Amino acid sequence: MKACLTLLVFAALAAASPAHAKGSPDLIVISGGGLARAVEITDPASLRAFDPWSGQFADWKQDAVAEPACYRRSYEVLFYMKWPGRKSPLDRGELKMIYATCYCFADGAGYVYLPAGDEAPHVNMGTIIRADRSGKWSHSTPGWDALIRNALALKEQPAQADMILIAGGELKQPLQVTDGEALRNFDP
Repeated sequence: MKACLTLLVFAALAAASPAHAKGSPDLIVISGGGLARAVEITDPASLRAFDPWSGQFADWKQDAVAEPACYRRSYEVLFYMKWPGRKSPLDRGELKMIYATCYCFADGAGYVYLPAGDEAPHVNMGTIIRADRSGKWSHSTPGWDALIRNALALKEQPAQADMILIAGGELKQPLQVTDGEALRNFDP
């Protein structure tokens, strides 16, 4: 009887699906905040440094903060990883969305928001529970500020003038310069 029970327990454990190992995300996507298109972080070193389990994006030693001035223009930051069996409406094929935060930067300080369990996307409660910080803003770490701000700066395209307007002084009406060659050679 004992051998049968042992065999039954062994069979049940073998049939159970293995828990997914925690590891680095495969992709971090930054969107919103006035971006024309999402910014993707795929650098392996950055992904290892900022996996959601280590929580290196927030300064947990400081207390949660009131909504910062920049919260209305925050960026949504989504973490993705290959995680068979996991599902969310924001999945990208084999890359499953595993964690979500918001980020904003104002007055020389960065902030991270962790959505509460009843806020979309609901995925955080199934990945990591940070009950004391869910639904609250926290100070971000300097490393997270640098990663996000550098990723956003790299995606910004330098603006090109399509017209120069000269007005004032002795001019009776404004002068418009729209010649492409003149605009390319103009260096303010």
